[in-house]
Amino acid sequence: MRFLVLLALVPVLAGCLPSSGPNRSAILSENESAAPQFTVIALNQTISEVLASQPADSLAATFGIGGGSPNLTIGVGDEVVVTIFEAAAGGLFSGGPGSVGGSKSVSLPPQPVARDGTLSIPYVGRVSVAGRAPEQVSEAIVAALKDKAIEPQVVVTVARPVSTFVTVAGDVVKPSRVPLSLGGDRLLDVIATLGGSRAPDYDSFVRLTRDGRSATVSLARIVRDPGQNIYVRPGDLIYVFIEPQTFTAFGATARNATFPFQTDRLTLVQAVGRAGGLLDIRADPSSVFVFRYEDPKMYQLIHAAQIGGGNRAPAPEAAGIPVVYKLNLKDPVGLFSAQRFLMRDNDIIYVSNASAVSLRKALGIVAGSLGPANTATAIQDRLSD
Repeated sequence: MRFLVLLALVPVLAGCLPSSGPNRSAILSENESAAPQFTVIALNQTISEVLASQPADSLAATFGIGGGSPNLTIGVGDEVVVTIFEAAAGGLFSGGPGSVGGSKSVSLPPQPVARDGTLSIPYVGRVSVAGRAPEQVSEAIVAALKDKAIEPQVVVTVARPVSTFVTVAGDVVKPSRVPLSLGGDRLLDVIATLGGSRAPDYDSFVRLTRDGRSATVSLARIVRDPGQNIYVRPGDLIYVFIEPQTFTAFGATARNATFPFQTDRLTLVQAVGRAGGLLDIRADPSSVFVFRYEDPKMYQLIHAAQIGGGNRAPAPEAAGIPVVYKLNLKDPVGLFSAQRFLMRDNDIIYVSNASAVSLRKALGIVAGSLGPANTATAIQDRLSD
């Protein structure tokens, strides 16, 4: 009779036993709630493709790749040298030192471009130079001296540029301002000039700010995708920062811990493998879950891709919409879906226990209870003898 009573309690015991996390039914039942705290999405190849095709933040899309290096122009504060040549002596500048092929020339003292963007040229006055190339300034001065000097020719040189710099700050070896070259400088050129990032490329991120707009991409992506290695422009602010990407695995995996990505493109298959895979004696391969806060725009795309229109959306939070992706690794197709599913920073992988695990624990308790009871009965029988 005692055995039958204990056996009847097995289902109750199985439901009360401690576990490493929620069981499968507790997670899936949230979709039936009138006001769900999160939504469960079956991860299949369609959903994986939607997630993989969503464009991430892009430097090229934000600022454009450009057809080549920028045209560097004279700016306020630049120190400029103007040299004026005349074809013969007796002109305005014929008394200047030096001669080239019999012509006379004079080099005006270096002068910075004023705040109003002008330079002062003798016998000409204030000449607007800011925003112009040196050749354009030369042509303007020649035109102004045409009726005053003898066949004037002008050479304009930027002796000390201060307006054609980019600023590189953050986790680079030598943060500094970098002057741009006439041949053009790409993003990696500038970062390499200062010694590069202090961390591996997959843990380093580059934020480029230009004209009030910003975009952030990983350094590894810039290295991998030439389209992201765009030309920089004068006045750009380049900020390099280190932010190691991690995910956490717990439940019926071989290792429960927080793991670094160590790459900028970590798939779900790789993440499960890094956690040691599923435990044969505990895991339910049909109940592999990924918890994350999803971007609302991405959630709308996923919702539209689901058969039947998907589930009721939970209320969005500051971090995004709480989503649980469910992967069935009993189905071989699930492995292909997991290969296309890219992990994100702070994702949580949870593998639920198989239902037989709780039953096995409950039966163990029953067996342990029967052992002492049988022993006590045997002692009582011996004493009665």
